Amino acid sequence: MGQYYKLVNFDKKEFVEPWPLNCGAKLTEWSYNRAPMACALMNLVAGRWKGDRVYVVGDYTDLENTSVNWYEACEEISNEVGVDAIYSYVTANFKDISSEVDAEFHNWKRIYNHYTKQYIDLSKDPIEWVWWDEEIKEAVVSSIAPLGLLLAMGNGRGGGDYHGRNADLVGSWCNFTKYIEISNDECIPIGYVEFTPNFTEHNPLIPYTKAEEMTKSKIGELDYEKNH
Repeated sequence: MGQYYKLVNFDKKEFVEPWPLNCGAKLTEWSYNRAPMACALMNLVAGRWKGDRVYVVGDYTDLENTSVNWYEACEEISNEVGVDAIYSYVTANFKDISSEVDAEFHNWKRIYNHYTKQYIDLSKDPIEWVWWDEEIKEAVVSSIAPLGLLLAMGNGRGGGDYHGRNADLVGSWCNFTKYIEISNDECIPIGYVEFTPNFTEHNPLIPYTKAEEMTKSKIGELDYEKNH
């Protein structure tokens, strides 16, 4: 069976569902850098959810496997709410703010983890595909959005979960959510190390350095189609 996910803030007791944002609910259906669900997560963590315990919770999330990256955070939350079925508990008891969120793409540049002193340069994410955005009349590069995977609980338990490159990193930032910052600041703090999760379903991966070449190719394809 497919596993469905929602964005959850356990401090503000709020959640965001994918369907009102016109996204599929499975992790690999919306974990792309221009998908509204992925954009909502970035914008919330950059704004009013900054510094809170924020997770991407699947409906198969439980405490069955103690070796998963997100076990400690899941155990803390389960003890707090008194149930193992976190997804169902959130649906019944937290506020659905799906209709209120900013789900637009704002092209954030970096994600910082101030606990591990790491940063992700989002411009270096591997390329998944290139498509033509009719609204802005440009060829656009899509990559897997790393934050949703790094904060995911339950991956590997259901259909539509992420099984691509570096799947072992999924959920690995669940213990550090309070220390995550989304920023466009050009000044990287001293002592911080670049972290490249390189999430992609391509093997071998398509590096970000191919972006210009691939966008030109896409435009060429469209020009050819118009003229033939």
